[in-house]
Order: sequence, then structure tokens, then C-alpha cells
Amino acid sequence: MVARAVRAGATGYVTKDSDPDILLAAIRKLAGGGRFMDPKLVNVMVFDTHSIDAAPHKILSDREFQVLHLLAAGKSINAIADRGARAERQDHQHAQDAPHAKARY
Repeated sequence: MVARAVRAGATGYVTKDSDPDILLAAIRKLAGGGRFMDPKLVNVMVFDTHSIDAAPHKILSDREFQVLHLLAAGKSINAIADRGARAERQDHQHAQDAPHAKARY
């Protein structure tokens, strides 16, 4: 997933499990226009060829891939979440309407 994010245009990558000092270093580096990768992830990218060679559709779910593309396109997390919530509400409404549509025919 890390390699795919970088290929999609990410200039930095840390995980939610990254050490707080690593996160601060990443923020400083990226704010200065640089690039940053959590050192633990570098080892994974260099030495774990299995995940890099895996087909993209086997690494990320469709939704994860969609979110990654939206992030790479510059969308904010809030905009992506709002868009997802709107789609979920629409799906829910369609599911509720479906039995009534069948009854009309």
C-alpha cells in the first residue's frame, strides 16, 4: 500500500502507529517542501517484495483505492468523508424505496 501511495503522488507517509517524534519530523519535512517516509516503512518497501508485486486490487479494497485517489487529487479528509456519508445515505434510501417500487409494478 505504501508503494502504491507513493506512485499515486504521496510525498510523505506515516501510519497511525508511527512514533509521535516520527510524526513531528514528517510534518516539519513536508512543511519545508521535502518528502518523508517512516523509517520502518522504508524497510518494508525495500525488503518486502511480496506486497509490492501483488496485484493492486488485492492490496486495497475498492473504497480504499478510491480514497487514495481522492487524497492524491487534493481532496481533504473531511470532503472525502462527507462524500462517503452522502453516498451511504443514498444507498440506504434506495434500499428502503426498493420494496415500494416493486409493489407499484
